[in-house]
Amino acid sequence: MLRPGLLTVDYLAGRRARWLTPFRVYLICSVIFFISGPTVEMVTHRSMREAAKLTITNSDGSTTLTPETRREIANGLPGRVFGVERMERAATHSAELNQAIQAAFPKAMFVLLPLFALFTSIAWRRHRRRYPAHVYLALHLHAAWFLAFTVVSIVAGLPVPSVIQELTALAGGAYAVWYFVRAAHTVFGESWSRTIVKSAGVAIAYLPCWFIASFAMMGYAIATM
Repeated sequence: MLRPGLLTVDYLAGRRARWLTPFRVYLICSVIFFISGPTVEMVTHRSMREAAKLTITNSDGSTTLTPETRREIANGLPGRVFGVERMERAATHSAELNQAIQAAFPKAMFVLLPLFALFTSIAWRRHRRRYPAHVYLALHLHAAWFLAFTVVSIVAGLPVPSVIQELTALAGGAYAVWYFVRAAHTVFGESWSRTIVKSAGVAIAYLPCWFIASFAMMGYAIATM
């Protein structure tokens, strides 16, 4: 957590006896992240902040849909894809919607993580490291990010002032950026300026994929309700 890139460098150099495999590190950290929210809810008896919320109202703001509103939804693209009943059920059962999204998230990561490794292999292609080396780096990065956002998730579920929750979320985002840049500098050994530029390029390519996956998970959750 405090020495970004160390695990990856040791693993690539063959010093593996004292470390867990990259996938096992990723798996442990991701499990910790996914159980942290429900655990905090169980201990504090407070509902966690919902990751997604679908709201459907009439033109006057009322939530009991009129036949006209239902026809408008049915004629729209989401209504044709998912059906009015599923969308209405998703809007009125936010907890179930978020549970379905959380269940789909690990599956989405099996697509996102290899994509991240592909982007780093393109950005640092001159180092001629094989693709699995970039997968190891992606596993270690995402494992650290999962642990960082576990802290954010726990604080978000505690009865603390909202300003503390917001500062913790900001610190988690800053840590994720710092960890990526520092790990890339350690693993690839380029100058800080080149590392920062290439890291920014990877982030610009990766974030749209993350948002697309988020919408896809929400669509999957609505379709399964």
